[in-house]
Amino acid sequence: MEAELYTMHPSAQLTLSFMPHPRGYDWLPDAVASYHARGVRLVVSLLTEAEVWVSGLMDEADVCATAGSRFVAFPITDRGVPPFAPPTFAFIQTLADEVRAGTRVAIHCWAGIGRSALIAASVLVALGLDAQMAFQMLMRARGMAVPDTPEQYDWVERFARNQRPVS
Repeated sequence: MEAELYTMHPSAQLTLSFMPHPRGYDWLPDAVASYHARGVRLVVSLLTEAEVWVSGLMDEADVCATAGSRFVAFPITDRGVPPFAPPTFAFIQTLADEVRAGTRVAIHCWAGIGRSALIAASVLVALGLDAQMAFQMLMRARGMAVPDTPEQYDWVERFARNQRPVS
């Protein structure tokens, strides 16, 4: 079964994807293999520890490693926003650097609407897009309005206002 993956191409050379969480437990290896086969080499989970357990994704890091992908967890509460602080900015910049280097990055939360859209939009902003263009790109890829809450939208807008132009 092919895992859902919503992919954007902010330029001809850059690719960024977001998605709902993969199916867990016994289905997890197939889900990871599905997006690995489509070029994903860095999987980012925004799930909380409780969501990881409920969805059967306790072994996601190991399954990703077995498939040849790296895995990073950066938990954000459902329908919430990350701290507006240097560690979050560094995380976003690291993802932007990975995308810029040609790594296919896929970001997931629970449904692939709120938290993953917030972080994906922020990565696009860090790559030089304005927030509105980033949201439009995400909405076209997802086929629906994102992110989930006004607070998530506002977080990205604030992040964009605080970005320094890349020289």
